[in-house]
Amino acid sequence: MAYKALYRKYRPSTFEEVVGQKHVVMTLQNAIKNNKLAHAYLFCGPRGTGKTSVAKLLAKTINCTSENKPCGHCANCIDIQESTHPDVVELDAATNNGVDEVRELIEKVKYAPMQGKYKVYIIDEVHMMTSSAFNALLKTLEEPPEYCIFILATTEPHKVLPTIVSRCQRFDFNKVSVPVIKERLRYIVGQEGITCDDDALQLIAELAEGGMRDALSVLDQCIAYSQNNITAEDVSTVYGIATNAEKLDLLKAVRNKDVQKSMAMVNDFSGRGIDLQRLTLDLINLCKETVIYSYSGKGNLLEKTTVAQAEDLLRNFTSDELLKCIDYLMDTTGKYKDSSDSMSYLEVCLLKMMNIAGQKTESQETKAFFAVNRPEPVNVPVTRTVKAEPEPVKEEPQEIIEEKPVEPEKNEVVEEKDPLPMLKAVKNLSDENFYDILSKSVKALKEADLPKWKKVIERRDVDSMAVTSMLNGSYMMAESEKDIIAVVEDRLTADNINELSNLAKLEKIVEEEFGCHKNVVAVTREQQTYLINYFRSRKSQPAPVQETVEEKEEKEPEKNKTIEKLTEIFGKDGFDIVED
Repeated sequence: MAYKALYRKYRPSTFEEVVGQKHVVMTLQNAIKNNKLAHAYLFCGPRGTGKTSVAKLLAKTINCTSENKPCGHCANCIDIQESTHPDVVELDAATNNGVDEVRELIEKVKYAPMQGKYKVYIIDEVHMMTSSAFNALLKTLEEPPEYCIFILATTEPHKVLPTIVSRCQRFDFNKVSVPVIKERLRYIVGQEGITCDDDALQLIAELAEGGMRDALSVLDQCIAYSQNNITAEDVSTVYGIATNAEKLDLLKAVRNKDVQKSMAMVNDFSGRGIDLQRLTLDLINLCKETVIYSYSGKGNLLEKTTVAQAEDLLRNFTSDELLKCIDYLMDTTGKYKDSSDSMSYLEVCLLKMMNIAGQKTESQETKAFFAVNRPEPVNVPVTRTVKAEPEPVKEEPQEIIEEKPVEPEKNEVVEEKDPLPMLKAVKNLSDENFYDILSKSVKALKEADLPKWKKVIERRDVDSMAVTSMLNGSYMMAESEKDIIAVVEDRLTADNINELSNLAKLEKIVEEEFGCHKNVVAVTREQQTYLINYFRSRKSQPAPVQETVEEKEEKEPEKNKTIEKLTEIFGKDGFDIVED
């Protein structure tokens, strides 16, 4: 006998075997039980979620001659299962989508069923039908004979005419969740006598992307590759994806700022044919689920990772660091569509992630500051009662000794700590500071130094790579003899560049390329627009008028006369003079 694919072999034969569509199954079972069948159904949902299988089950159930329906043993059930029943017609609208095919179908509808109780027409991919074919079907679909039922299946319901949809009962099939697919796969490999790692089952379930049929097709291919013992490495090899263990190793290398290992792993992934765009999405999901676990502490919310893996990642990253990593990874996925070199974008993204790994957030720095600089309690004078030694003849009263707080000596210098540097490690300039830089900037100087700035961006030696990689896509907004204002893509990148330790490294690189020291500050494009408008408005304002010495001397006699008159009226101390 010819080999039968797993998705055909394990196609549901009863409603109980349908996976992940409980709401559809329960509604149809109740309709059959209460004899309230509709004349037309519209099954919508992603591929491989069971639309055609449920349609066949409905046809089998309403035509089954046994008490337990569907029995799977009567003539009707067997014929429908083998697609040979004369009263159950399956039509593929992708190839039979013309008006002539529909008219032929309508002609046959009027004939009574030959073998079963109902005639069932299953039209798959119904959205592929032409408008004229839809219009020809309308009347029949609205008022078919009582023995006729139409079941329309589609993956794109928005392409079906509203007049067709309004004549059907609509059922939306959902994507099957990863845990449900995994359990079904575990049952099937057990039935087939195949050994399969739990990690391999997880990987196959994720590859299916919500489709049970796709999961069985992947499993079939993995069985052909590795015979009776499937591991996660086998699935990774067949489908070109990285395992969770490899992704965790990559993130750990990022956390340890191991540039050599990180770049080597990316090269290895690319050489093995692993889709780097999919790898980026997998890293996002891994970080996201770890943050969810850190906030909730509930392992049942994890789908693409395990509790052990999430806890392992949390030992290396804080939740805030993971969220920043997600920002960088999501920003990189948006750039892939316009690039032919995904590898470079991923490498730069990992370098940016290395730069934020281990950095304290403002809230963490605030806590650290108050932990070190916790205010001491106020020294309140303490009254202590001390008993003096009694004399042999006369008992002395208790002596009260008052302790005074210890004060520093006059010559001792008490060092006061300034909390600002510890709380704020990012360079921030005021509008006035920016205005001063822009006022002193020279356009010709900036244009002459553009090649030098390009060299700064392209620096990729080990010491400078972590800083200069953040400058990709940046440009100089303004340059003066002492300052440079650089424009970068986003707020997170600007904050990382303006971080004092990074800024010191960057200014050293600039000094090497420019031949002189320059103070650098990074801004976003939105800030650039604001600064330009602010600079122009300040420039357009008239300069304040200052009085000359002669004008002041002319006003002085008048002022003295006024004081004399006020003294005569109110007395010498009877008024105050307030200057404007």
